[in-house]
Amino acid sequence: MNYRYRPEIDGLRAIAVIAVVFYHANFKIIFENKEYNFLSGGYLGVDIFYVISGYLITQLILNDIKTKNFSFLNFYERRARRLLPALFVVIFTSIIAGYFLMLPSQFKNLSDSALSSLFFISNFYFYFSDNYFAEASSLKPLLHTWSLSIEEQFYLIFPPLLYFFYKKNKNIIKILLLLIIFSLAFSQFGSFFFKELNFYILISRIWELAFGALIAFYHFRNYKITSKILNKKLIYFFSLILILIPFFIYNEETPHPSLMTIFTILGTGIIIFYQNEKNLLKSILSSKPFVCVGLISYSFYLWHYPILAFKKIKSQNLSEFDKVEAILLALVLSVTSYFFIERPFRNKKTIKSKSFIKVILSLFLIIFIICFQISNS
Repeated sequence: MNYRYRPEIDGLRAIAVIAVVFYHANFKIIFENKEYNFLSGGYLGVDIFYVISGYLITQLILNDIKTKNFSFLNFYERRARRLLPALFVVIFTSIIAGYFLMLPSQFKNLSDSALSSLFFISNFYFYFSDNYFAEASSLKPLLHTWSLSIEEQFYLIFPPLLYFFYKKNKNIIKILLLLIIFSLAFSQFGSFFFKELNFYILISRIWELAFGALIAFYHFRNYKITSKILNKKLIYFFSLILILIPFFIYNEETPHPSLMTIFTILGTGIIIFYQNEKNLLKSILSSKPFVCVGLISYSFYLWHYPILAFKKIKSQNLSEFDKVEAILLALVLSVTSYFFIERPFRNKKTIKSKSFIKVILSLFLIIFIICFQISNS
């Protein structure tokens, strides 16, 4: 299996980021004099990202190993180019905005969270700070970086293990299945006995990333699931239902991550698995509007939460217009960020490795020194 671009995966990213953004915006619907949250389960968009990430990372690693081009240095440089420049700009911008808009105690907390984000441990920081679903959490501009911390922790652990097991000719499918079963069982147990830690910890999320990795390995080995009973087109559309329905019926009380999360993960996995299918849903996901949103999804995810948080800090009772205004501003910043930060930094021809390291280290040190001073003042 050789790596090839799949536009429908960008379409999945678009669905994921739109769900997350609308969930955080907390739009309301009034029906029969009762108020309901629109996309009350939109937080599941993060879980879609995890499956996609697990799939793409495993696919790239396996292809590089097969062609004898894999090196850990190149892998982690590629990850750093993908994630760090835009993240550091958003953190730095949030610190500047916080200086003008926040109370001293809020500003200190922002600096502490920025430091934890720099070291990719913000999932632990926010676990000890407050419940993700608490109203107070909506005033924390960098709360959403918890998901990036989990992803980075996965990147530190998984690639070396995958490389080791592959080189030792171990049964990777069996290993991934055991990992998925153990992690899913842990998350189900955690959803009852330690809900907040369960939400923030890698071990409860690793089954989602490993599920994407499992699909990548199936594709790498060219394994196929054939059945005369299964209608692939019907399954493909059924997968969309599995993704969309939880967005509307799940809420903050739904145990998550847990067995209840399986529907979202399975639906995402099916779309990724049937890579050669041609149908209407795949055409829609591969269409230009979906792909465009998918391409800017990382920047959109980074920018939307600080903008909403700072708007709430200025005026806690946001109107629906205020929320739309915030989303539009996030979109503008996302497009700008994608073209002027993400794309240039991901291109080794545009920004050489030495220049990249110098810029990233400089940004890291600037943010670290500023935040350290604020936290200890």
